[in-house]
Amino acid sequence: MTVHHRIFVLFVLLAVILLPYAASALPAPVNASLSKESVTPGAPVTLSGTVPDGAEEMQVWTLACYKVTGIMSVPASCGADVTTAKVNGTSFTYDLSTAEPGNYTVIAAFPGPDGTFGVGYDTAGRTLYYSANKTVIVNWSRSNPSDREEAAMITKAMESAGIENPSATLSYTVVTATGTAVTVNATTRAEVTPAPAATSAAPSPTPAPGFGIASALAGLALVAVALSRMRH
Repeated sequence: MTVHHRIFVLFVLLAVILLPYAASALPAPVNASLSKESVTPGAPVTLSGTVPDGAEEMQVWTLACYKVTGIMSVPASCGADVTTAKVNGTSFTYDLSTAEPGNYTVIAAFPGPDGTFGVGYDTAGRTLYYSANKTVIVNWSRSNPSDREEAAMITKAMESAGIENPSATLSYTVVTATGTAVTVNATTRAEVTPAPAATSAAPSPTPAPGFGIASALAGLALVAVALSRMRH
């Protein structure tokens, strides 16, 4: 076998190893929209869109930042909630909360290739985790990230290899009759456990369980074996 043939075979082996990871790097986007982006308390806001790949369920994440008191100097309090809803057919509609003035970000997520939701949330402990084995991604019990910062972490976790939950992220504001919006003064960023440390505005979640360097090493081992055989 010539040198050129060996190089060609090497590239084919690398392509076979890396192609599945490249193909599943990001889930397919979900087409979704809001009926309104700014409303007064109690006015209806509806989330609607298309259902991908015949899914029968969807996760609706509601991330809200609202003021606890009427004192403007008090930072907004932010929190997250997630519910699972049944969907039928090729489209969905979901009524969103507008009871309290504040800034809201909503995420509509659907099952991944294995038919499951890969990311869950413990409301009481404010802990985001991988559903497969409860691996903690981030804990917000000692921080107050904004609704959009929380959404960035959640969607990044959903895009992890092996999770790949298709999702759409949208935002809306509930304002008072006078038009006063909530000012979010969240200065503490999310902390990743078990070693809490301040991170940037778009922190990187813990890798999804079962993926990472082991797969890369296995691929390199296959390439090494192939090269060894070529030399003989």
